[in-house]
Amino acid sequence: MFTIPGARRVADKWSKTNALLSDGRVTKYIPETKKYNKSCLQEMLTKYRRVVLKPSIGTGGNGLIQVLRDGKQFRYFYQQKIINFSKFNSLILEIDKVRKGRIYIVQRGIELATIYGRPIDYRVKIQKPEQAWIITGMVGRLAPKGSFVTNLCRGGDQLTLRDGILRSFTKVDFKKKRLELRKITKLCTTILEKKYPGVRQLGFDFGIDKSKDIWIFEVNTKPH
Repeated sequence: MFTIPGARRVADKWSKTNALLSDGRVTKYIPETKKYNKSCLQEMLTKYRRVVLKPSIGTGGNGLIQVLRDGKQFRYFYQQKIINFSKFNSLILEIDKVRKGRIYIVQRGIELATIYGRPIDYRVKIQKPEQAWIITGMVGRLAPKGSFVTNLCRGGDQLTLRDGILRSFTKVDFKKKRLELRKITKLCTTILEKKYPGVRQLGFDFGIDKSKDIWIFEVNTKPH
């Protein structure tokens, strides 16, 4: 992976997600995502058992929160903190301590495939050093034990794409999954380059759930 000087950056996750959602060919790969507010979170937690909240501008897994709904109870995960809430308003107050007025997005949580109980996701990097886009990296990122955050700067472990996929499923066609990831990456890159002329490097964060379906969580214009 090399850095391309002068490449355009787009920091806002909400804008990039909307750009991808504007194309019907990729909507099936993106978990339902909304701009955070109290009523939106309530709606999403009614619809889904698991949601993830993240700052619209931010990197490295900073500010990432996960909430699980269990009946009328809510379990809150942030860094090493796990808190159970019986009241929705108490959950909101705890979220606001982390959010500090920043714009957040709330996304349907996906139950990722795991290796020994540790969730794994994938980073695919694509760059345009000259006239053509080239995929320059495909790696797995394994969350630390007891965490849902896979970022390497948060203690995650890096695996090869092959190792990650083959170790997280007993039966899987690795070449087929790799090809699917490459095709989705190239399609999304075409969409984003049209929306944001001047972007020349992108990092896509993908998940593969327990049913082997691929999901796009977010895309970065200055991938590490």
